[in-house]
Amino acid sequence: MSDSEVERVLVEGDMEVHGRIAGSSNATLLVTCRWQGEELLAVYKPLQGERPLWDFPGGLFRREVAAYVLSESLGWGLVPETVERPEGPFGPGSVQRFVHEDGTSRCATRPSGTPSSSAWAPSTSSPTTPTARAGTSSWPRSGCGPSTTASASTRRTSCAR
Repeated sequence: MSDSEVERVLVEGDMEVHGRIAGSSNATLLVTCRWQGEELLAVYKPLQGERPLWDFPGGLFRREVAAYVLSESLGWGLVPETVERPEGPFGPGSVQRFVHEDGTSRCATRPSGTPSSSAWAPSTSSPTTPTARAGTSSWPRSGCGPSTTASASTRRTSCAR
């Protein structure tokens, strides 16, 4: 399924909520989106379930969408397809394609062709994302990452164990 087809399923599909993903500071729900015979597991983060930050306006879910748009704009392909959904079971929010993980790896890598600098990498000194604010942004970088011939969807899920 292409990125645009995945996005369409996430935005327009019927959404079934399976339950809350434990350990998150805001409402983070595992859902299935179904549209025209396609079915995807996804993560739904509704505006209604946010605990606002003192230094960031409401609508934290929009940062999830912005991370995807930025990653795609720069050709990195590091963030799973993520959309802003105007309506959902608990109102507007972000919906991101769920990436299956076996729990043995966590990594972020410098995308192929980008300069070798720390400007792109997750940082613990200046956290800007909800994950970074939670103090979980220091990811190992060795042994992880896409091959130079991988497609965007493969790059988003490729990581050595």
